[in-house]
Formats: sequence, C-alpha cells, structure tokens
Amino acid sequence: MNAHFDPPPGRKAADPPQPRRLDVLLVEDSENDALLIADALRRGGYAPRWTRVESAAELRAALAASAWHAILSDWRLPGFSALEAFAICRESGADVPFLIVSGSIDGELVAAARKMGIREWVLKDQLERLAGLLAELGAETPSRD
Repeated sequence: MNAHFDPPPGRKAADPPQPRRLDVLLVEDSENDALLIADALRRGGYAPRWTRVESAAELRAALAASAWHAILSDWRLPGFSALEAFAICRESGADVPFLIVSGSIDGELVAAARKMGIREWVLKDQLERLAGLLAELGAETPSRD
C-alpha cells in the first residue's frame, strides 16, 4: 500500500533530494551508450558531468587534466580494452572506483578482471544498478581536488 501524506498547514513537504554531483570518466566508444549511462546516473540521483574517451592517449590526458569520482569502462573498444584502461588508471595514481560496463560478461572477463583487481561490473541492460553500486563504492568522494 502506498500512502501519501500532505504536510500540516504552514509546513512544506520535504524537498526532493538534490542530485549529487558525479564527475565520471567514460572509456566508451559508443556515444549512444555513454548517453544511456549518463541517463541511468541521473535516474539514480546523480548530476553527472562526464567525459568520454576512446583510446589510451585520451585516457591518459583526461586523467592528467581532472579528478574523477568514478571511471566506467566498456570491456572492448577498437584497439583498447577495460584491462588496459584499468592498468593506465592505476599507473596514473587514480584511486577511484573503476567499473566495467559491458554488453556481456563472460568467464574470460571475470577471471581477467579479478586477477587485475577489478571487482565490479554492470551489464548495459542492467544500468539501473549503476548508481547504487557507485554509492556503495564511495564514488561521490573525489580522490583529489
């Protein structure tokens, strides 16, 4: 049963929570998928500001230019992978949640990701899980200013 209660006279209903800012670095070759990820974050209560990169060089430049709350990477991009992206992030000293956001996850991905230290991933058809997972991982707290 869903109940709705009006506030007593003279009191306002509680304002809805303000979206939490989230600076996200997307390692993603599809603009459409990036837009879907940003939309899922909005629906999850975030106000995402994001940059999309598609190569190791772009990733290195983005890591050097800004602090990020989270890094989300597709599993496979043309000439690049999430495992390479993770290695570059660790090499740079970025200590922020790194998640794989992929269309499919198989045994190869799970084994390789765990071996490297990646513990979290989300399927692209389950993006509703993304905001909650990022909150659990403390993605709202930047590692540096």
